[in-house]
Amino acid sequence: MCAIHLHTSFHQSVSLFVSARGMLGMPPALSEDLVTLRIAGKAYDITSAVTSARRMSEMLPSHARSLIELATSSTKSLEMSSKCLWQAAEKANAGFMVEFFATADDQITVQTCIEYKGRNQETPFLVACRLGHVQCVTILMHYGANVHAVDRHGNTGLHHACRQGHVALVQLLVGHVPVWLQNSSRLSALDLCRQQLRLRRRNVHMARCLECLENRVKLFEGWIELSEATVGSMLTGLRVLQAWNLRYVVVYDVGSNSHVDVAVYSIAHELRPLIPTTVYVVPILQEMLLNEEPKLLQPRPCTFALHGAPRRKDMFVGATQKIEFAAANPQDWGRWATFFSVTLKDLKGDVSALTAASDNARHHSQHASIPDRPPTPPCGTPLLRPWGLDNTVET
Repeated sequence: MCAIHLHTSFHQSVSLFVSARGMLGMPPALSEDLVTLRIAGKAYDITSAVTSARRMSEMLPSHARSLIELATSSTKSLEMSSKCLWQAAEKANAGFMVEFFATADDQITVQTCIEYKGRNQETPFLVACRLGHVQCVTILMHYGANVHAVDRHGNTGLHHACRQGHVALVQLLVGHVPVWLQNSSRLSALDLCRQQLRLRRRNVHMARCLECLENRVKLFEGWIELSEATVGSMLTGLRVLQAWNLRYVVVYDVGSNSHVDVAVYSIAHELRPLIPTTVYVVPILQEMLLNEEPKLLQPRPCTFALHGAPRRKDMFVGATQKIEFAAANPQDWGRWATFFSVTLKDLKGDVSALTAASDNARHHSQHASIPDRPPTPPCGTPLLRPWGLDNTVET
């Protein structure tokens, strides 16, 4: 019943659209197949995209087919062709795109039209990303669309896909568009996802987009204790009065040769939250401070410290401070020490190579999978919060 209704609505919409705006108007989406596939969230490859689009283009009535002839005729203006392609991306008209590229005069015409900027300085690629038209995005990428294009606000296609929660599109783009590119508000796609989740915490699609981005840029992760301020330490200014609190820490690549992001998560109700409690900007080339002065009430034998600056909510960086960590045992301490003092320094800031080679980023492919709880620290101090072995996203 739904398919019949959509199919009937399609022919009615084309007729009304053409009669209202003339032959220069663009038809809407070609068939219910595109809507069904997009809702299902299936991944598209160019072969299936072009085949499906060609099949759907054959369903166009004769008066709608004349639009293709108009856009590809030898007497057309280049601006008219560019606008037609831009509107095709907006209307999810993949069939028009396939016919347009198949009958284009030359490569110069194709590149000029594919990089045409309409409203808000958006290219056809950006429009398709904003509206979640995965098939159109796949076709445009196949024909050389600039995946690094930005609109007048500096947003990439990945920014648009994340803002709207288009999971399938984020999965497609994350391998082509750098996650750390920032818009004019100094927000990367990852930052934008977190910002949206602060406003809509129960948005499952947004959470899946965030998971996809994190898995792409994750370098290292694990449980570790963090030295945090107490009332006594704040009143006296003595760091020895600070207390150790168990946290889950993830190191993220930010596309910089000088620093990485160290995100600290507080575990509550046996769940790892989607948004970190604190994010520190930590320089790569720095000396680790080993076996720092013990805490007065909670001594720990396996400790180290780094210098880093907390990232504020406005994305600016605060003052540099010392961050103290304590591992549960010598083995965990060795893992963290090797990562910060050897691995990053040997690469001399080439974190892109580390991202590709990191077994951690591939092994922990699910946001919900958290490693087992480490044993109680040698001092015997009990851990104060329950341990979460699962992190199911709230729905």
